[in-house]
Amino acid sequence: MSKPIPHIQKYMTMNPKSVEKDQSLYEAATFMQKEGFRHLPVIFIMEKLKAYFP
Repeated sequence: MSKPIPHIQKYMTMNPKSVEKDQSLYEAATFMQKEGFRHLPVIFIMEKLKAYFP
């Protein structure tokens, strides 16, 4: 008997927060610490993923 497949909501954030590419590393790190994040996507103004720092 196979295990049931979990719902994606278990692993993905519904409305993730991000920073824009022109924000400094200090600003991003401060934001991550304040919000308690371990990961933070960096977004272009056109809202495409630029980088992901796990």
